[in-house]
Amino acid sequence: MPTVSLIDEPGAGTVHLAPDARVPSHYGGCPGASGGSVGGTSRAIQRVRDLLGRIADSDATILITGETGTGKELAARALHRLGRRRAGPFVAVNCAALPEPLVESELFGHARGAFTDARMARTGLFVQASGGTLLLDDIGDMPLGIQPKLLRALQERAVRPVGGDSEVPVDVRVVTTSNRDLHAAIEEGRFRPDLYFRVSVIQVELEEVERRHILRVMDAVGGNKTLAARVLRLGRKTLYRKLAAYRRTTTLRTTSSRGARTS
Repeated sequence: MPTVSLIDEPGAGTVHLAPDARVPSHYGGCPGASGGSVGGTSRAIQRVRDLLGRIADSDATILITGETGTGKELAARALHRLGRRRAGPFVAVNCAALPEPLVESELFGHARGAFTDARMARTGLFVQASGGTLLLDDIGDMPLGIQPKLLRALQERAVRPVGGDSEVPVDVRVVTTSNRDLHAAIEEGRFRPDLYFRVSVIQVELEEVERRHILRVMDAVGGNKTLAARVLRLGRKTLYRKLAAYRRTTTLRTTSSRGARTS
């Protein structure tokens, strides 16, 4: 998949675009970008706001990746508020929190009598979000058995309620998030590669943006972790964990670089 950087600072946030992705040529830009609630004042964070404004009007499916706490849902809400679907509903569901037997019914709805407790027909989240944005949070936790049905819904822009006789067309922009390595999930057989390519037509990576922002705050406060945690509005344990992870990553990169030079 080709990588297209929409900003001029390497590592401050990139977007990966599939060949058929449609991104508006105009700048959807920053008036109202702060209303998307993507916090921070660093150049990297500002460029993420700009980036989100650039892709907000696209109906292509978007995958936002990053660790827990990097603001993936905030970015998804910003996309909705900045885009042409802002007057429509924003419907969010955490895939990891849905009991597996209920996932299909929650997403696609069900007909009356479709199962034991289905005393009335119910519309699913795809239909409820019609005209707006549907956020599938933690898409990596989607049960494998539901993934082909989700893939078809995204391809056909239609859903078939559980127990229903016909498909219902939907007009919805789908945004997904993941804190997992979906490539590893594909290799382990837990995530379908065709679904991955469908949900990641546009991919926004927040991990590096957060890392740069945290390290800049640490530098500004002279390395005082307690003060940095207050500025960043993070728990101290969360900040310590992230800093430790950055050190491990730096060590691995340094070791790898030295090994390459000596080989």
